[in-house]
Amino acid sequence: MDADQLRKTGLTELAFNTLLARFDPDREIAAQKYQAVRLKLVRFFEWQGSTEPETDADKTFDRLARKLYGGEDITDIGSYTRGVARMIMRERIKADQKTQQALTEMTHHQVVSSGENKFIEQQSRCLDKCLDQLREDQRQLILKYYSVAGAERIQWRAKLAAEMETNLNTLRIRAYKIKRQLRACVQSCMQKGEGGGN
Repeated sequence: MDADQLRKTGLTELAFNTLLARFDPDREIAAQKYQAVRLKLVRFFEWQGSTEPETDADKTFDRLARKLYGGEDITDIGSYTRGVARMIMRERIKADQKTQQALTEMTHHQVVSSGENKFIEQQSRCLDKCLDQLREDQRQLILKYYSVAGAERIQWRAKLAAEMETNLNTLRIRAYKIKRQLRACVQSCMQKGEGGGN
């Protein structure tokens, strides 16, 4: 995690260093252990059906680092981390349910008998419209970032980060910001009925 990401998450470098020190006194070994645990967390959230497994893994570490830096006495860091991850997954499920309910209520008046297909088509047109509104570099990044699914996704994104001469965490943050911007644009487009076609 670089200084830029620490600043954006609100996590101080001291808190993050406290977390790394719990993995190992040697910073290089600690960083390797951190990445290994992070990968397990991402897989855990993927298996649990999280819509944003990497973001949820980062949230787990953020909370853990804050607790450690705040002086919390954590004897078994592995069990504690799993407990935090389960709590974040429960929060994610509740948040996703609320979002889905809001989307359903927002679009209910637009969905009629053939409604589901009509809704999907409208959503697709809105997404295309919103993608066109992005800067070229943003559009290329988000399309490449989500172009590979499944187990190969992690390796693909690491390769993409290397091609862009940045690290995976910075790439993840950029993609998350663009995704959030797209989501807001699509929701606005759907509300206005702008994806209805010609």
